[in-house]
Amino acid sequence: MQQRGLTPLLRRCTPLRPINYPGAVRLELISTFDWSYDEDVRLEAPGYDLVIPFGTAEGQAYGEGRGTATGRVTGTVVWSNYPHRRSDERMLPDVRGLIRTDDGASIVFELRGEHGAEWQDLYIAEGTCSGPIEGRMRGANHPRRRTDGTFCPDFQGVIETADGAEIFFDWRGYGRAYPAGRRQIVVSATHLSQDGRYRRLNDVVCVGVGEVRARPERDSPDLVVEVAELVWEPIAGEV
Repeated sequence: MQQRGLTPLLRRCTPLRPINYPGAVRLELISTFDWSYDEDVRLEAPGYDLVIPFGTAEGQAYGEGRGTATGRVTGTVVWSNYPHRRSDERMLPDVRGLIRTDDGASIVFELRGEHGAEWQDLYIAEGTCSGPIEGRMRGANHPRRRTDGTFCPDFQGVIETADGAEIFFDWRGYGRAYPAGRRQIVVSATHLSQDGRYRRLNDVVCVGVGEVRARPERDSPDLVVEVAELVWEPIAGEV
């Protein structure tokens, strides 16, 4: 595929092992929520909609509602939910909302559930960059795997360039389940740097393609990704 006006960067990183955090915690009740979906307001009854795109029971939904909070925090609540439905049909909340307390305060909150059978991982990675940007990179990837075998990378970290700068990166996209031994990666990427030599990257959008390369001699694979800058051009035909 021809990539006109793009700047390639070759990046290699080697994931290490997932991290587990054993230990006990103490829970203290802050508030009890009593909510319901708003029917026939912005969404028809029952107040939410479910999309099932993968040919399995897994899906994604969206809904909005109102309710009350009682306890140490008391007031009225408005909220929206973007839940993930697992392959066992259990809905996993992803709620954001606003509490207007009885004493006049506003509290923004977020509630999330586990991803369950589709699973969520955390990997620590390190590697090298070559090309227009050269140096070493390290970061953390906490991807979710869907029921169709696709990984959804959520990868953030820092590049320490050979000329002494630091560039933060953020990758999001898909790790496809095929082909075996060289699974395909497609990502979007953004970068931030306070170093004047790389500050132009602060409003640049990049795209990346690569592979997850299995290594028979060890458990963890190599990630090889080529990242290219997306260059703005005037829309064809505009006057």
